[in-house]
Amino acid sequence: MGQLVLLRHGESVWNAKGVLSGWVDIPLSAKGIEQAKRAGESLANIAFGTVYTSCLWRSISTAAILMAYNQHPHVPIETHIELNERYYGRLQSYNIAQLEHTYSKVQVHQWRKAYDVSPPQGESLKTTAQRIIPFFEAHIKPRLQHENLLMVLHGTCMRALLMHINKLDEEEVSALDIPNAKPIVIMRQAFLF
Repeated sequence: MGQLVLLRHGESVWNAKGVLSGWVDIPLSAKGIEQAKRAGESLANIAFGTVYTSCLWRSISTAAILMAYNQHPHVPIETHIELNERYYGRLQSYNIAQLEHTYSKVQVHQWRKAYDVSPPQGESLKTTAQRIIPFFEAHIKPRLQHENLLMVLHGTCMRALLMHINKLDEEEVSALDIPNAKPIVIMRQAFLF
């Protein structure tokens, strides 16, 4: 029986500064590196068949650091663009507090958390889910019948997957706040095979 472990990457340099990263490739902060180490220690005994990450360095490096602590460290790490964070469009590289001052807290909250509201020239949670959920159904779910899998992702990606797996509605998923590098373990029984 397989387990799925979902983990948001460790804190990035821009997370620490309150800046929206989206598809900008930002490294982990010192705190993010420590978070990845602690996550690795907490997951050290799980034998993963494969580790999946986005193509963004903060996800890849979190996975690499984490697996250095695993008792079964020789596991392939696969990167897939479908697992990238949502594309924040024109909001990428801007500080959240500055955006709230310019547009309003309500508007920025809608852009960041609402299910079907897209930031200017960016992706909504809904459009992000439209690329992540088919990937999950085709590549992850079938493998859970016989192995443990780790997905090191981004906040919006995890919200999309948790909405799908737990059958959350738009309001419930909008209220989710995913902390950095805190593993969420989902048992195989949660899926209908």
